[in-house]
Amino acid sequence: MTTRRDARPFLAHHLRQRGDERRDLNGADIHQLARWVENLPANDGRMARVEATEAIDYRDGSVNVGPDVTALIEGWGGDGDPDLWLDRFARVIERQHLAS
Repeated sequence: MTTRRDARPFLAHHLRQRGDERRDLNGADIHQLARWVENLPANDGRMARVEATEAIDYRDGSVNVGPDVTALIEGWGGDGDPDLWLDRFARVIERQHLAS
């Protein structure tokens, strides 16, 4: 039986890295999103869907995302709905990793 790890801190870290790279654009908004992700409840179903994929390498903390996920992150604005964003994120991650 495989033990599922908590993806929240890994995804939050990944978002912060992207926010740092986009400091002059929407970096602050992405940092807020990272804070929101790490404060989700441990049993959030959307994060469980991400955890069920191979999107996060728990050995080195990397997050394996494709261009669709990158576009979701880069397109995040502080006026968006983070719940809707996470729904989309989980769907794209599932599609990307379960299809491969």
